[in-house]
Amino acid sequence: MQSGKKYHKVSLASAPWKMHEFFAGSGLVAYGLKDMFRPVWANDICSKKAAVYKENFTSSHFVLKDIKNISGTSLPHAHLSWASFPCQDLSLAGSLGGIDAERSGLVWEWLRILEEMPEKPALLLIENVTGLLSSNTGANYIKLH
Repeated sequence: MQSGKKYHKVSLASAPWKMHEFFAGSGLVAYGLKDMFRPVWANDICSKKAAVYKENFTSSHFVLKDIKNISGTSLPHAHLSWASFPCQDLSLAGSLGGIDAERSGLVWEWLRILEEMPEKPALLLIENVTGLLSSNTGANYIKLH
């Protein structure tokens, strides 16, 4: 932050619809959707990313916690559930370990949490890499589909 300039946090409160932001990182999705969706719950396991998220936004909805320790019954209702799950095991530049590998396999935890929610979001969106569809001769996508 430069001295002499006042820094303002981004408000996410005015958007008409609510969202969950899984694997939120520094909040690029929240920022990109800020006029349409307001996060009512966001998470990541990385404390550095959480610090950036909390520094940039006015809300206190961020949960620094391993997704394996989150229950769908504890989340507030949202219209959209967004998951930018780790891509290292699916990326053509990565390990190509597949959808069941340690990092990219966390998508199954997101799906478990969705299943546990008493009131399901109307919209589900996953963001990943091209390799999600093409690596392992498409078997990763078929498994998700």
